[in-house]
Amino acid sequence: MADSAPNFFGRLDPPVIPAMEQCATTTDAPLTGALVRCSSRADEPLPGTAPYVAHGWILIEHTGAWSHDIFDGETVLPEVSAALKDYADTYGMRIAFIRRHGRQGHCAIERRRIYISPSLDGLPELWTGSIVHLRDILRWDPLSPALFGCTRCAPISVVCTHGKRDRCCAINGRPVADALDKYSRENWGEEPAIWEISHIAGHRFAPAFMTLPGNYMYGRLTPEEAIAVASAARHGYVDLTKLRGRTSLDAPAQAAELVVAQILAREAQLLTPGLLKATTLVKRALPHGGDEAEVRVIHPEGRVWNVVLRTIQLPSRPQSCGARPKPCWSWQLYSLHEVSE
Repeated sequence: MADSAPNFFGRLDPPVIPAMEQCATTTDAPLTGALVRCSSRADEPLPGTAPYVAHGWILIEHTGAWSHDIFDGETVLPEVSAALKDYADTYGMRIAFIRRHGRQGHCAIERRRIYISPSLDGLPELWTGSIVHLRDILRWDPLSPALFGCTRCAPISVVCTHGKRDRCCAINGRPVADALDKYSRENWGEEPAIWEISHIAGHRFAPAFMTLPGNYMYGRLTPEEAIAVASAARHGYVDLTKLRGRTSLDAPAQAAELVVAQILAREAQLLTPGLLKATTLVKRALPHGGDEAEVRVIHPEGRVWNVVLRTIQLPSRPQSCGARPKPCWSWQLYSLHEVSE
């Protein structure tokens, strides 16, 4: 049977794109002025915009300032940066640095907290451990964290405050970190449930926010919304508010998972991390521009949906503060059918 399109995506035909909000400079002027903010417009739909990270995330505590790129040789020694990048690439994972909010995040530490959130089949898990030196992580197999003394831990949330990478992350991320740190200490104790994180992609959606395990990424959250999202994660389910997608899925599969998650929400079913299996079956170019993708979404109780999405072109926009506008495409729902297996 055919289902109507959830409100999250709007109508099946291309939506009307709101006019670009007035900026201090025009798109014809050099976009290097201090007043240009890449997150100043909110007409780009969020579904399908999370970065694709095949096998999960490795978060390493690193206090103090972060340079523009944490692996550019300025935050840590060039040879250590190169080794960490090679290590992450070997396992198909992504490394990011984390720190506690406030002054504590800039104090020297004897041991570094580690979080490993693999993207594996089955129930997502979050593991934590510690190391002394950054090089110590190179001896670990992040897909088998228990072998290296890691233990399972409660869900955490991270918010990008990497101001040297993009000022929107600092301006929009820090108020979220402030609110969540206060809420966490008052309600969840001293064990850190919220961390600041280095660049995780999506300056224009700042604050960039992620919950682990499951590795679900969000954008444009207010402090109040971030508290609700983090609280949902602590209770084992995924809040759909301003959800960009799960990073272990490609863009159309991210968007398709959200379509089905909204159907379940209308049926009063909560989305839990890893509940749905979304697989992009076909992706093809359309004759008149753009792409089309067919995605199959499977529920563990045997329900199956075929989701077809198409890209629509949005007005060009800068991907980061001060950059020139680039073409922008968004995955939109085209058709949806629940089928019998």
